[in-house]
Order: sequence, then C-alpha cells, then structure tokens
Amino acid sequence: MYNNNNFHPNVKSFPEHIALIPDGGRRWAKKNNKTNLEAYYVSMCSIVKMIDYSFAQGTKYFSVYLASTLNFKRSDKEVNDFCTAEWEFLNNIFLPYAIENDIKIKIVSADDINIKPFLKYITIIESKTANGKKTVYFCFNYSSFNEIEIAVDKANKTGESFVNYLEIPYPVDILIRTGNANVLSGFLLPQIAMARIFFSPKLFNDFTIDDFKHVVNDYIRYELKYGE
Repeated sequence: MYNNNNFHPNVKSFPEHIALIPDGGRRWAKKNNKTNLEAYYVSMCSIVKMIDYSFAQGTKYFSVYLASTLNFKRSDKEVNDFCTAEWEFLNNIFLPYAIENDIKIKIVSADDINIKPFLKYITIIESKTANGKKTVYFCFNYSSFNEIEIAVDKANKTGESFVNYLEIPYPVDILIRTGNANVLSGFLLPQIAMARIFFSPKLFNDFTIDDFKHVVNDYIRYELKYGE
C-alpha cells in the first residue's frame, strides 16, 4: 500500500522502487547517423540491463516512461517510430525475459484513442506475466494528471485517500532522467514526493550501466533526513 510507512529515513539500502525517464533517443540517432528505430532499439536493450541489475540487487518495482500523452502530438512518422520500437521490444524482447525471470509487466496509460491499437497486446503481455513477483511498470501514453484525476474520482466514492487508487501505488525512491533536460515532464508526480532525483546530461544511449550503478550507489550513500 501507498502510505507514509513506506518512507524509511536514514536506511541505506538498495532502492525498492526506481523510476527512469530515458530521454535523448532521437538526438542520439541524429548525432550518430542512425534511424530513430535503431536508436530506440539500443535504448530498450539498455533498459533491460538496468532492470536486470536492479532486481538482482533487491529492487521490487521499476517504472519506465516510454511515452507521454504529449508524445503523440509529434509527427506521424515519429509516433510510428517510437510505437513500433516500443511494442516490438515489449513483445519480442521483454516479454520472454519477464516470463523467464518471474517479472510482472503492467502497462500504465491514459484510456483514450492513442492506446486503442495496442489493447490486444497489453492484454496478452499482462496476462502472461500476471503472477510475477517483481513488477515493471511501462508508462505508455501516460499522464500523471490523468492518473491523479481517475484516482481522485474513485476516492471520492469511497472516502479513502486518492493515493490508494493510483495505477502505480508505490512511492519512488529514486528517479533518473537522462538527456540534459532537468524537468519531470509530468511523470509519477505523487509517487516521487520523497524521491531523490538525478538528472544526467548524457543522452540515454550514452548513459551506460556503469553510469546507472554510480547514480544508484550515490543514492545509497546519501543520508536521508526527512523533516529536518
């Protein structure tokens, strides 16, 4: 459950919930004379490495910002490129990996026209991994404001706190964003209330697994002082 008891001041351990905004794929493609599809494929392979390492160290939840609702306002080609890359990755690469490693996949998205072509895939992916003991949340066509509005509407009918109805009901310990963009872009706004936030100037495809480990180790070394 999502409550204040999930916040553990001064406990130096591997983060239970890691959130990632892998920004910079298109810029990396342009810089390296690659197509957007090639760049997105490299990004997805890196994401698997980071998830694999994190779960091996004790992480229980990993949230990835694949695409916001605003991303669907880009050109038709760009939308087609990232949708193609991300769904091929989920179906052909991450799904077999998740099944083999006992990982549950949850797709978190706004319920609108952008998601309708993928509903069949979402049902298959989530059903095949429903019994996983660790969870990866892939946020696709995601808006934190939409998530909050739906949660508040449900909470108003029960009298409970809206946080109990969030699609991702676990507070984030650490949020990492690459691409030299020091903004949150509406990602997991309630969940990151007490998170440590790391912004990297590197484009995501230049952000190595060693860079990832360094950031997480920095989090572990940091002495949390909530309320001081």
